Amino acid sequence: MFSVVVSLMLSGTLYSDEGITEYTSATSTIKVSVNSSTTYATTTVSGSADWVIDGVDFSTSSVLTVWVDGEPTFRASLVTKVASTTDISGLDLYKDYLIVQSEGGTGLPITNSILGNYDSDDDSNIQFTANNGVLVQSVGQSLFIADDTTYSPEGNDSWWFFNCYQYSCD
Repeated sequence: MFSVVVSLMLSGTLYSDEGITEYTSATSTIKVSVNSSTTYATTTVSGSADWVIDGVDFSTSSVLTVWVDGEPTFRASLVTKVASTTDISGLDLYKDYLIVQSEGGTGLPITNSILGNYDSDDDSNIQFTANNGVLVQSVGQSLFIADDTTYSPEGNDSWWFFNCYQYSCD
C-alpha cells in the first residue's frame, strides 16, 4: 500500500484565549511541520488573526505540527493527524495552549509519540517536549483536547489534570 502525497492548503485563526478573542495586535509568523521534517511558514496580516499556508505537501496519516514562531510572550501550538487529502481549515491556535486534534475523529488517536514528532527539541518556540512517551509542557501552558479527538498519552496516564503546568503528562 502507498500514500499519495498532495499539495493542499491549511488555515486557521490565532486567538489570545480559548477560541473567543482573535489575536490581531501584531503580525505573527505561523509555521507547520509535516511528519517531523518539512516546514512551511506564513504570517498573519496585521489587523487579522487569520492565517493560510498554501502548497503544503502531505498524505493521509501525516502528522502536522502548527505553532506560532518568534513571539516569546505568545506560545501556541497544535498537533493533528490527517485522515484525508483535502484542504484543512480550523487549525486554530490558542495562546498558552497545546491543542491535540484529530482530523479523522477518534479513529486517529494522538499519542505522546506523535506529539514528539516535532517539539521544542526541534524548534524552541514550541512550548512542549514529548520524549520517550512523556509530555512535558513549559511553565504556564495548558493542554486542550479538541472535540472528537482521542488523546492516548501512553505510559502512566496521569494527564487528566488538563493544565500541565510544570507537570509531566505521561
